[in-house]
Amino acid sequence: APEATVGTITQKPYAIRDFPRGLFEVRGSSSARDSSNVDGLAPWALRRDLEALRARTRVMEAELGTCQTDIALLKSKDKIREK
Repeated sequence: APEATVGTITQKPYAIRDFPRGLFEVRGSSSARDSSNVDGLAPWALRRDLEALRARTRVMEAELGTCQTDIALLKSKDKIREK
């Protein structure tokens, strides 16, 4: 199975089976689905994914700021040439 990636974080695939009493991991330690988990993901996994998403957002915002600065500089150079 292909690996799911978020930014630079890679999650190893796990075989999941759906049983009447909840989800069980086939590999690793088998445990019943905890009601605090969302879609079978443990809170620590959700936090890790959220932190990766926030880090990616910060990078994108920084890149956007750089692009906006570059555009402003190009516009000012263009105005200087027009004069």
